Amino acid sequence: MSRLGRYLAIQILFGLFVAAGVVSTIIILVDFVEQSRTIGTRVDVSAFDLLGLTLMRAPLLIEETLPFIFLFGVLFALFRLNRRSELIVMRASGYSAWRIVTPAIVIAFLSGVLGAALLNPVGSALNAQFEARRDALTQVQTDVQQSQPVWLRETTDRKSVV
Repeated sequence: MSRLGRYLAIQILFGLFVAAGVVSTIIILVDFVEQSRTIGTRVDVSAFDLLGLTLMRAPLLIEETLPFIFLFGVLFALFRLNRRSELIVMRASGYSAWRIVTPAIVIAFLSGVLGAALLNPVGSALNAQFEARRDALTQVQTDVQQSQPVWLRETTDRKSVV
């Protein structure tokens, strides 16, 4: 990768970190309010317990919003580069638009693979802990048969399909 490609990658990573910070903060704030509305009204729970429950749900919610984080992060980085006329200079010097976008594509691909390999299992495990802790706080009994597979039967005029 050329020096200019590395510079673009650094600018795009900075934009992604800013977008991830903003989106994560909004997600945590909204989910905290939701948890205090649903759980805090039924049970006497401290704000730190609600924050812990919110942080347990955060990785799964952030994984669902990764496409928007990338959209806003890359747009923010390109907006900053355009505002300082760096994109204009790159294009005037013969740097193609595809070479400008290539670092964003590579970073998006690698982050997508890492998100699916790391963030998804962590988010799923923490979400299961969240549900167990929420059920324990609200004293809801989970059904034992819920862990068993569900069999559905569809009957037609001639046969039955399970």
